[in-house]
Amino acid sequence: MATRRTVVHLTPGRKRPNVALVAFNAPKVAFGAFNAPKATLGRIGAASVGGVETWRVIATTLLAAAGLPLVLVVMAKVRDRTRSSGQVALGGVVTLTLLVVVGVLTLTVLPGAVSWALVAAVAAAVSVMLLAG
Repeated sequence: MATRRTVVHLTPGRKRPNVALVAFNAPKVAFGAFNAPKATLGRIGAASVGGVETWRVIATTLLAAAGLPLVLVVMAKVRDRTRSSGQVALGGVVTLTLLVVVGVLTLTVLPGAVSWALVAAVAAAVSVMLLAG
């Protein structure tokens, strides 16, 4: 069974630790064993909301704030070009689905640079579409 050691560094005068380092020591097992934990070193105590980093929540919120007007603008553009309510609904569903997928990816797995680039791209697209009329 893996043992867990926690090392906490406190700054004088602070009640909360700055950084907590956690190291897992793998037990002695045969070479090639599949479920043996690897020796890892991780950082605990980063700012988070329910286990998700705060920057991810902020990026997803900004993405949603810029993306919802994008859905409406896309639906209006489709209505102007096709005059078909079915095509308008399809355009809205496709755009909203893409927005939800990108939001979930931003909230969970995308790196910071990619997440913020997507937020900037969506905001720029909405701005251009709204200014173009």
